[in-house]
Amino acid sequence: MNKKDIYLTIGAFALGIICATWPEIWANETDKTIMSASLLVSIIALVISSYFTTETALEIRGYNKKKLFSDYCARFSNDSNIKNVAEWLLAITERDSNSSNGNIRNVHYRKLKNDRKKTIMEPTPFEKERFWSFFIELVIQIKNGKLEREDVRKIFSSYAQLFDYVQQTDNKTSYYKYDRKVIAELLCETTN
Repeated sequence: MNKKDIYLTIGAFALGIICATWPEIWANETDKTIMSASLLVSIIALVISSYFTTETALEIRGYNKKKLFSDYCARFSNDSNIKNVAEWLLAITERDSNSSNGNIRNVHYRKLKNDRKKTIMEPTPFEKERFWSFFIELVIQIKNGKLEREDVRKIFSSYAQLFDYVQQTDNKTSYYKYDRKVIAELLCETTN
């Protein structure tokens, strides 16, 4: 429901209350008149306070989503286990520079140095597990409505694609435990 609908609903509700109590308010000054007038004012105050409470709650929810997403971005760049796997993935994969979406052209599993001549080593199974767990957490947060799928896709989808590609092309049996459905859910693919 957008703001225009909320204003219209509040206005229609207040008008309905006024129309229902109008004869009692102006007919005479009895107990019914005073009670009707105070009921009208109370209901209008309730509607207005409910509206502002709802608006505040929506703002807080949006802020919490942004903060949680920021925390995940910070964790991705600061956790050495996750960072090692990300750097390794970027170093061993060769992307096609001619295509608009940067498809993976080749994977060099035996590569020892990255483009900056820094020595790279294959991450440990523990580091790979931490990296994969990070993506599982992201998918869980998306399903629970705590993170926006589009925000997560913009930042993390390329790493998820690289890990998935390496997982599918590497002949090691250690990748059997990584469920492809997590990547598919993160990237909005169908998982049937």
